[in-house]
Amino acid sequence: MFLKQMIHHHQMAVEMGELATKNTKRAELNQLGKQIISAQKAEIEKMRGWLKSWHAETAAMAQMPGMEKMMQEMDTMKAAKDADFDKMFLEHMTHHHQGAVEMAKLVDGRSDRAELKQLAGNIIKDQTKEIEQMKSWEKSWFGSAH
Repeated sequence: MFLKQMIHHHQMAVEMGELATKNTKRAELNQLGKQIISAQKAEIEKMRGWLKSWHAETAAMAQMPGMEKMMQEMDTMKAAKDADFDKMFLEHMTHHHQGAVEMAKLVDGRSDRAELKQLAGNIIKDQTKEIEQMKSWEKSWFGSAH
């Protein structure tokens, strides 16, 4: 279940990263968007491989709680430009990463698979670092971090 949820969660982050590369004029957000796309696509492929090799079903999963709200936020972000987009992206991606970190923290006590625990640890480390960076930018650029 974790893999399916995290794959879907990562796919949403990739979409948001793609929006950042198109809708921002800030080099920092453009680079972050590219970094998120690259890292999360690689993790998606790794997780899909594990699902296949561990003989788990790969059919579409049920929607995660909160996904409908995230989809609405994505639609709003698609229409935003410049500073409005930048602020919205920082807020939504920070929140999105916080959700991924919380999901990853649950793996430790629930799985015996070392590779899954390593992935979860990497998600926690990498996305926590990105959260801190995004909050710093938000405070610097907009005067506050949520």
